[in-house]
Amino acid sequence: MIVECVECLGFDGMVREDNGLVRLQRVPEELRPELNPNAQQRVLSPACNELRCVGEGPVKLILSSDSTLLGVRFLGPFQHGPAITIGKEPVAIEFQPTPRLQEQLDRGMEKFPYAPYLYRLLLQGGGKLYFHGVEGVDVRSPREDEIPSRTLLTYGTSITHGAVASVPHLSYVRQLAWRLKADLINLGVGGACHAEPAFADYIARRTDWDIALLALSVNMIGAGFSPEEFYERVAYMVDTVAGQNPGKPVFCVTIYPHFRDRLPADHASQGKAVVEVYRQQLRDAVKQCGRSNVTLLEGPEILDDFGGLSSDLIHPGDLGMIRMGERLAAAIQRVISSDR
Repeated sequence: MIVECVECLGFDGMVREDNGLVRLQRVPEELRPELNPNAQQRVLSPACNELRCVGEGPVKLILSSDSTLLGVRFLGPFQHGPAITIGKEPVAIEFQPTPRLQEQLDRGMEKFPYAPYLYRLLLQGGGKLYFHGVEGVDVRSPREDEIPSRTLLTYGTSITHGAVASVPHLSYVRQLAWRLKADLINLGVGGACHAEPAFADYIARRTDWDIALLALSVNMIGAGFSPEEFYERVAYMVDTVAGQNPGKPVFCVTIYPHFRDRLPADHASQGKAVVEVYRQQLRDAVKQCGRSNVTLLEGPEILDDFGGLSSDLIHPGDLGMIRMGERLAAAIQRVISSDR
């Protein structure tokens, strides 16, 4: 999505609110009513998305939020300064190459997945993002040769959304995309990943991704879905996304390890069945689907160290996120390399 010459990667909707502010959101407005109430709100907040552009000289992106967001600047692949807080008052976030980087650009640099002169702002947080404008000379959106040649799409819970990661590029989906040399479209919906058929249809009909990762879904235990209801939804999502995109690899990840794995079966937090039953439902759905472009990955093998969790014992901390990105990248690379 392009807004005033700025590419808004991972956003797929723009709404002018009653206050006159332009809100960027991750799904089209017409999809939101078909999602559960929590998901309708979560898709209004960034999930490690990025705004990016190229300019002749300094560029300023002017943004605000109804709450608090974090933004981290990158010049192509290079992190550029600490995280910036975006709050209710509009803030102008400035980009300009450092003298040392400019010298290297003048001398000529090797090709990176992201051109070193590409201004990128990675975003995370629970608030809405309002776009007020861009300032600069000859600002334009990036060309195809200035960005990665493939795109990873991810769908899942707050873990996928990026919760607890200190900054957006330490989320496991960003760590994974970096290792795959891929752009990222993140559709994680914290606390609200219910695998609605409408969400499955939406992902399936998008044409802007090359690899899909579906992490399904601890939220459905907490929301009271029975194993049978869980199976019905994840089976539809897997078959629909993979079936309508037969040439694209789709990876399905069973529920990541968390506190329920260490509780007795009769504990009140277990929901309608122990977590392993829900993992088996996804295994069965992938097997029943029978499509050659679908691969099952086991969540406990991706986050293989329980100590990688944060103290809430469900969301990985930074070290766990990095580990997950490493292990997912290795598993995905094995599959896509063998398909060539």
